Amino acid sequence: MAVDVVASGLSVLVGRRSDGNPPWTFPGGKVEPGESLEEAAVRETPEETGLRVRATGVIGSRVHPRTGVRIVYVAAVPLSESGSRSATAWQI
Repeated sequence: MAVDVVASGLSVLVGRRSDGNPPWTFPGGKVEPGESLEEAAVRETPEETGLRVRATGVIGSRVHPRTGVRIVYVAAVPLSESGSRSATAWQI
């Protein structure tokens, strides 16, 4: 699984989960066959938030303590604020 950590200035992009468990999450999802970790994170971010981003590198990874799934964190920066939702609506 790849997730995007999108930073701009002093803000970080997170989404509120509809099930509330956990309450906040980085955008991300499964890596499809033939896709790099960075490509997966960049593809998932606009699907979940409407914000287009550019990957800048891998930050690190960990094994999720509950699911046992390896999660790779990808750094990214916003390309624009166009999309179905504004970037401001997703920042905390």
